[in-house]
Order: sequence, then structure tokens, then C-alpha cells
Amino acid sequence: MMEGCNKRNTEFKVYEITEIKDPSLNSYYLKIQFEGKHLNTKTTLKSIGIGNLSIYESYLVNESNSNSIESWKEHRISDLPIDVEEGKKYSVVLESKNPEILTNKEIEFHYRYKGKNLLFTYNR
Repeated sequence: MMEGCNKRNTEFKVYEITEIKDPSLNSYYLKIQFEGKHLNTKTTLKSIGIGNLSIYESYLVNESNSNSIESWKEHRISDLPIDVEEGKKYSVVLESKNPEILTNKEIEFHYRYKGKNLLFTYNR
């Protein structure tokens, strides 16, 4: 589902989702690997949401093949928002204190283009 979509049908193609729970910290993590399709120039990914759940942290990592919390924190590049480019792959880690982050089926990509706030919803 897209709201406020542009003529080229912008989408965020998800390649892989990694789920990790850390009981010692009462934290739950998702690493979402995706690529922007049909993006226009100057598209900014403002945030990624999981339903109405509270996200404690969301950040870009440059280690797409690693699936450990320690590695993600070590290879952290920046917090969201980020500018995204057509055809480039990204890995974003979301951290929540709510275990429903691991079971909720909708991932919402909130992005901005030409001053408009837009939404792309991915159903896993």
C-alpha cells in the first residue's frame, strides 16, 4: 500500500530480515536489508516503523552479512534519516523494547520527496 505515491511507484524491496532478541537487555532487534526502486533524486528515508510500536533506536549499518548485535553496533554508520539512492542496498537496524517487533507483519518506510511526506508499506 502506498499513500501519496509518485508516478514511478517508488518501492523499498526487502531482501532479508534478521530477528534477534536480547533477554539480558529486554531488547528486540530487526535488521532490514532493502533496496530503493524507482526512487527520484533527493529521496530521504525518514524512518522505518513497525505498526504502532515504539522504536528505541534505528540506524544504518555497513555490515550486511553480519547478524550479531555487537557487529551491528560496531559497524553503525548513522542514525535515520538518510538519503537513499536508486539501486543501492541498505541495512537498517531497529531496536525496540516490545517483543511484537518480531511478529508484526507490516514494515512502514516513511520517506520524503519534494517536500512531501510519503509512506510505503511492506508486508512480510
